[in-house]
Amino acid sequence: MTKLGSNFRERIDLLEKKFHVSSIVYKKTESQFYEIFKSSDGSGARSSKGRLRKKQACSANELFNFTWTLYVRAKVNFPTMCDDLVESFHLLLCCIDLMFLNALMSKSRRELLNPTFKGLPEDYMTKDFNEDDLPSAIEELCLKHDGNPKDPKEIREHYWKPFIRQLIEREVLKGNPDTLTGFLDASNFEYNWKHLHQDYDEHVLSSGEIDERIFLGDDASPEIGTPLKGNQPHDFVDEYSRSHLRRSLHFDKSSVAPLTPLTGRRYLKDKESIVYV
Repeated sequence: MTKLGSNFRERIDLLEKKFHVSSIVYKKTESQFYEIFKSSDGSGARSSKGRLRKKQACSANELFNFTWTLYVRAKVNFPTMCDDLVESFHLLLCCIDLMFLNALMSKSRRELLNPTFKGLPEDYMTKDFNEDDLPSAIEELCLKHDGNPKDPKEIREHYWKPFIRQLIEREVLKGNPDTLTGFLDASNFEYNWKHLHQDYDEHVLSSGEIDERIFLGDDASPEIGTPLKGNQPHDFVDEYSRSHLRRSLHFDKSSVAPLTPLTGRRYLKDKESIVYV
């Protein structure tokens, strides 16, 4: 690779930087998401590209996968944010806030909300709940983690909301373009799940970018070092470091090269076992 052109090396460096940013943001996604939503027990779980039963109400696990997929799809629409950790995190807050709003506005999905989240209205589970004055998850999350809500709110108004409306206009998402709600309704969620993944597939295939849904895979933790699924009390940074250490010390029997997600040596026969006739 040292003999390749500077443009190619810069492209590889940028991909590597984007991947590191995404790794950090993914850890934040899980911790922030499960502050607002209940931890999934694994029931009703689907793979990141799995199919849903028709008119099935989404589970907490499916909502988490949908939230991450919507985030990575939105991020590629704003290239300047992809390698910037702060702006990427602000965009993530906009995405989580949208899911929070949709859960509040969907009577059948309010049960997914974590009742201990301080940003919830007291009467959100009652008939007297006022849907005209909805809170913002951005405010509470920034307050709890000593952040400034001004920047993510500006991104939400000037970038995030217009982008979501574009997805509705392109029929990638089904929902109310005025209030940006209805995405989690049983009549819309299957459609949104399917078409959002298809739209992101098209981008990945046409651009050659990393498919960042790999973080959602069942083998993501041992393969690329992402945290374990579910709201489990452990240090994400330590888990990330330990996983990298385990992989660096784990060698294939037939090779001294460390195993990586791209290593396929274990699927090949040893040279000594090949018999030439």
